[in-house]
Amino acid sequence: MNIRSVRVFARETSFEQLLEMQEKLNAVIEERREEAEREAAERAERERKRQELLQLIAGEGFSPEELLGLSEDAQKTRKKTLPKAPPKYQFDENGETKYWSGRGRTPKPIDEALKAGRSLDEFLIKRCFQHCW
Repeated sequence: MNIRSVRVFARETSFEQLLEMQEKLNAVIEERREEAEREAAERAERERKRQELLQLIAGEGFSPEELLGLSEDAQKTRKKTLPKAPPKYQFDENGETKYWSGRGRTPKPIDEALKAGRSLDEFLIKRCFQHCW
């Protein structure tokens, strides 16, 4: 709200109403000031406690990373990634034959074909497990 808008509003409002509004606005401003001071004090107290805990941890010979399990040993025990899956589906994209394992995001050509009513089985790679001749 700019000063011009306030002046226009003030001209259209009685002096008594303006004084009443000023009292109420002053009360609200004071409440907000107290709230801001309280929040600042809470943040300062929290930071003081954090520093105190960090000193206690360091005094016992630990690092914050060790307590959180972020040490090098913890990083080495991460879950291994899955091996690359063999291709299960075959499709044509711009005249080039491509393959998809069936994991992850569906390739766009297959997705579009499925939306058009085709079956995923149509893209299966035909494997011959018997004697094929």
